[in-house]
Amino acid sequence: MKRSPMRSSLGGAFAFCLVGLAGCKHADAPAPETTAPLPAANASAGTAPPAAAAAATSEVHDEDYDLTVVPDGSYATGKSGTVKIVLAAKGAYHVNDKYPYKFKVKDAPGVAFKGPVFTRDDVSIEGKRATMNVEFTPDSAGQKTIAGLFQFSVCSADQCLVEKRDLALDVSVN
Repeated sequence: MKRSPMRSSLGGAFAFCLVGLAGCKHADAPAPETTAPLPAANASAGTAPPAAAAAATSEVHDEDYDLTVVPDGSYATGKSGTVKIVLAAKGAYHVNDKYPYKFKVKDAPGVAFKGPVFTRDDVSIEGKRATMNVEFTPDSAGQKTIAGLFQFSVCSADQCLVEKRDLALDVSVN
């Protein structure tokens, strides 16, 4: 998968790169960033939709990391529940423990979130694995979609990857 640098103002890009590279041993390489989500896990090879049309997914499998959003228990009307975003670095990569992880939720009918943005305070990091808890309360029974944009970083000895992925998970509420 080809990674392309994100274009933004020079000052903003410089500050963003400094934060993203803070957890790397070598900060001499620029941190590439991709913003297009990968196709859903069930898409057949060679038929991936264009980046602008790609839908949010509950799983992203990259050569350097796996990213999933999974249910955490059962869900009931009016009771707080959690889904977990799990980032697992692969090979020479590790989870960047200095990066300001962020999950910006998309409004969902019948779902109230703890807040509009989940941050580094909601992440636990252990070596090659980071887990973010996304807390929400459904106000009615049925199928609910927990979705948003997850920003994260994994690093090797040579480079840090700064990524953004649209994630979504349907949960069943009793």
